[in-house]
Amino acid sequence: MAPELVQLANAGKVRFEFHHRVLWPDRSQLPAEAAECAADQGQFWTYEHLLYERQQAWTAPKLKDLAKEAGLETTSFGKCVDSRQHKAAVEAESNAAAKLGINSTPTFILNGKVLELKKSYHEVIEAVEAGAK
Repeated sequence: MAPELVQLANAGKVRFEFHHRVLWPDRSQLPAEAAECAADQGQFWTYEHLLYERQQAWTAPKLKDLAKEAGLETTSFGKCVDSRQHKAAVEAESNAAAKLGINSTPTFILNGKVLELKKSYHEVIEAVEAGAK
């Protein structure tokens, strides 16, 4: 995240939220569920960053390897992934995001409207500043 956006969040001008949006169910549903398994251990962001860095590693065995790398307790993580414990929640969240018109990552919404970014995060900063006036 751009430092300027973090500053806006720290100033209370924007709020960051993470919502799953599974764009390719055959490829990204299980990693989203695995991220929620990591969240069960308080390590969502650590694991999420590894997922983005290693997008070629999105198979069940590789997802479990990433958990080990993230310092997660791997036995309970593996059981969580194998049982698909968070499948319904991830699907519901993704469907809700789709209804809002969210079809890319990341997506920024300002005052209920999806921002169409063409260049950079600076467009978000400009939109927030313009909206605050």
